[in-house]
Amino acid sequence: MIDKINFVETKKVDYSEILQVSELFYRNRMPITMFNAMAYMVNFSIDEKKKDGNAFPMIIHTGVYEAINIEFNLFIKALSMNFTRETQSKFLLDFSISEGIREANNMKAPLFLCNSILRTYCKLCTEAKSYSFEKNGGVYNVANFYVPVIYEKDGIAKQMSAITVKLNSLIELISDVQNSGVLYSALEYCYGAIVEYKQVAFGVRQCNEYWIKNNRHKTVLYKAFV
Repeated sequence: MIDKINFVETKKVDYSEILQVSELFYRNRMPITMFNAMAYMVNFSIDEKKKDGNAFPMIIHTGVYEAINIEFNLFIKALSMNFTRETQSKFLLDFSISEGIREANNMKAPLFLCNSILRTYCKLCTEAKSYSFEKNGGVYNVANFYVPVIYEKDGIAKQMSAITVKLNSLIELISDVQNSGVLYSALEYCYGAIVEYKQVAFGVRQCNEYWIKNNRHKTVLYKAFV
């Protein structure tokens, strides 16, 4: 077992509206924001492993290229730590999703964060492709900000609401932050057990079909916390 990561102290701000999340990604603050967010996810994973040795990780290597899938809701929880205690709940309500499902009235904030900031501006995340569905004789395209992925181990399956972070970009971004090497080693520890977790479904359609075909109740990796 590895030791928990110490956070870098940073000034907390009051959260009031969606666009305010961009303050966390100003050039002078972005490295610390991402360092603390990943440290939060690592520390959470350490605590979960201590409580339950069979707990699924919140950080899993894609296995295809140098990138990691991280649980969207836990990442949002980590970002909420940048805001004052009195305003954290409002941030969580605006940005988190419930039971791994997008809600029509809660798309604007996550799309802005994941697509405009993390992918386009920061170059940290890969694109989550849009999806389409048919309704009332028409075909509708929906922009997406994460990808549902189902992992399985020892007959237990969990669905992750995954955003994919490019490791090289993350390492470069946090390289000047003190203890960045310690954090990277901790990340390697968390996602190092990739062979233990088999990806059995990827994307909206495959995930929906998996739960139906296997006659299982959908179990998400990390539920909403508000």
